[in-house]
Amino acid sequence: MSQATQDSPSRGKSPLRYIVMAVIAAVIAGTGYFAFGGQQRARGFLGTLHGARAEWAARGGVEHLRLPDVLPADGAASAAGRVSRQSDRRLVAVTSVLFVASTLFPVVAAVVQPEPTPRWAGLADVAVALVTVGFGFTIATRARERFDDRVVRSVFRVYRTGATALLALIGIYFVVGDRIGWHILLPGLAWRAWLLVWVLPAALTLWEEPPRA
Repeated sequence: MSQATQDSPSRGKSPLRYIVMAVIAAVIAGTGYFAFGGQQRARGFLGTLHGARAEWAARGGVEHLRLPDVLPADGAASAAGRVSRQSDRRLVAVTSVLFVASTLFPVVAAVVQPEPTPRWAGLADVAVALVTVGFGFTIATRARERFDDRVVRSVFRVYRTGATALLALIGIYFVVGDRIGWHILLPGLAWRAWLLVWVLPAALTLWEEPPRA
């Protein structure tokens, strides 16, 4: 009997990969809900309330029971700005958590160097990476390069501090040497560093931007 045939029953009986996939599905659903649900939820509530008032008036409802306006025009605009900012900040926070979780995959794999690498770990790495990149693109699209001087100064400080990490990697290489799988670590950190450099200005813009009127 071949090795593949012997491994297939144990692989099918192992619940670990199903647990991992369920967690990934929950993360994707949760991040989408919390990142994009706030503004749509508020608008849906106000629309339902106004619709109920219009239906009541159309049916000849009692005048003194008529629902008043929920918000004046300027108040509605201010509330919409606050909801939009909360949604933007929620998106940045969720993407930051996903980015850290995604970065842990190549770091742990390079340090532990499991042989062979578990299939579920590879699937989880790819899934979290795709979600992270998608949320990063969403942040860049929402910001639309509205980078003021405050954001530029903050990004400049982060970039100068982060440049020290390149020197730290050289030091780790000389100290640790082959005990770390550099062929795993460097490609994983390279594209994540690119994503961080590319998305960070937009993320800070969404996080620090005042409510839009």
